[in-house]
Amino acid sequence: MQNDLALLSTNSEHLISQNAKHTVTCNNPKLVAYSITLLTELVKKTKNRKLRTKNMKGQKLLNNTLKVNAAFSLFSGIDFIFFDKRIGRILSGGDFESLAPTGFILIGFAIFVLIVSMLKRVNKYLVGAIIAMDVLWVIGSTFVIAMGFATFTTIGLLLIPIVAVIIALFAFLQTKGLRTHLQST
Repeated sequence: MQNDLALLSTNSEHLISQNAKHTVTCNNPKLVAYSITLLTELVKKTKNRKLRTKNMKGQKLLNNTLKVNAAFSLFSGIDFIFFDKRIGRILSGGDFESLAPTGFILIGFAIFVLIVSMLKRVNKYLVGAIIAMDVLWVIGSTFVIAMGFATFTTIGLLLIPIVAVIIALFAFLQTKGLRTHLQST
């Protein structure tokens, strides 16, 4: 690392920068060595700060995405519980008995995601489980529409894939945030 910072000339007591733009003449070899040590420490601190900043960006992206995911899931769950018949009519013309069980599951999921987002340390296994559940929701939505398990209205055929795309975006951003965080630690 010292070679990256500065080279100490063996012929004289000069501190010469790597790109040779700056030369400082000093007759005291101890002062030159001390200067090199200080510069080395400065570079180490700068590199550590950059790693911490990258780590914070990854964790910040991850935590923010998890919180938005939790809010989206919570509001969807509440809607599915209180407006289950209306949403059922909008999506399928009334084929669904009740969406309330799905609403309760979404509320439980939202609480879990919110708790994980508030942990001081990133737990890659819990975040991985959330990402997996998001991916399963996307696959399940695609499967339900493709296999025709219910007759969907035109609005239902539009809304279900839109929600799946939003959830896929959550999974993508959570994965990106987790990777960035893990690479910087």
